[in-house]
Amino acid sequence: MSDNSVTVLRSSAHAHPQWRNCGGGRRSEQIEEILSRHSIGWIDEFSNAPASRVHLFQAAIRLRFTRPVVRLGRKRNVIRYLAGDYLRHLDYFKKNPTTVFLVEECIDFARLRAAHDAQVGIICCPHNFETLQLDPPRDFYSGEGMPGCLHREVMFTNLGNAVFCISREEQWLLTQYGSTADFLPYFPPTAELAKLSAIRALRTGGRPGNGILVVASGANARNLEGLVELAKLVAELPHDDDYHLHIGGFQTESLRSRFPADRCTFYGEIPQATLAELMVGCKAAIIHQTSGAGALTRIPELLSAGIPVLASPHAARSGHHLSGLYIYNDATELHSLARSRLPLPPMPSPDRAAEERLAAAIRRLAVCRQ
Repeated sequence: MSDNSVTVLRSSAHAHPQWRNCGGGRRSEQIEEILSRHSIGWIDEFSNAPASRVHLFQAAIRLRFTRPVVRLGRKRNVIRYLAGDYLRHLDYFKKNPTTVFLVEECIDFARLRAAHDAQVGIICCPHNFETLQLDPPRDFYSGEGMPGCLHREVMFTNLGNAVFCISREEQWLLTQYGSTADFLPYFPPTAELAKLSAIRALRTGGRPGNGILVVASGANARNLEGLVELAKLVAELPHDDDYHLHIGGFQTESLRSRFPADRCTFYGEIPQATLAELMVGCKAAIIHQTSGAGALTRIPELLSAGIPVLASPHAARSGHHLSGLYIYNDATELHSLARSRLPLPPMPSPDRAAEERLAAAIRRLAVCRQ
């Protein structure tokens, strides 16, 4: 937070520093740095008195039966939470009518509805479509499944006076619903960029070995699915001394039996020092996904570290234009790329023009409500 002339109330599940070691946390940190560079302050928390049972009941009725409708589900604790979240934010917005509300997870329908009802300015910066991150896809609160949950998330995201997407695909979908969504691609925040740049410096001028890095969390169902599919592809490849896979990440060792033992080394959860060594010495990294959010933060980070990236078409979404990203469609193409000596990719650049548009949108909404 900073004490500046324009201050936003931010709704972010990744605001706490404990989340900074994941892609979502670093996206939140990127947004924080954009705000700071443009002298825009933010708060992540506020307090107010708890609502009475009568007010909670009235709020639940309003959310359920007036537009835009928030699905509450049938669990009393969920209904109570959503009604309370609505009233808490509505009270804050009424007391602070010039506030601009910046939302990073647009599945928090109750607080978005409160901002809409209070007629405060709304900026949506979704990390992805949250309903699609669950398996099967559904609304986290009400349990509503597809296609209704995705439709509802799109409609609530479009309540934003301005929307800045992390991917071109989400931007395209939102525009089909009438939004004028903008595109703000991910770029590593300062602290992360310093680590990646140090790895790049060590790779520059050197000759990498034959190692190809594969890092993913096996606890994520979509990542696990991608690793299983990658194992099938690797099993089709002929033995070749030009590459050797180094596979690591939480619970990945459970997949050891699926990969050919003669061309793979498993590490399980990798300590940061070991991961840095592997990143310095590898010839490339593989990201294989067949569903899910893609690799919207991992690909820019690997390229920033000077590591060429081999990716399946789904994993490469929104990154097709990036130099140093190579897309394979089958085992033959993967084998050809894995054997190749790929050049050091150029350092990606942040989209400063998009950052300016985000800051300008916030300032414009703040001025309009003064």
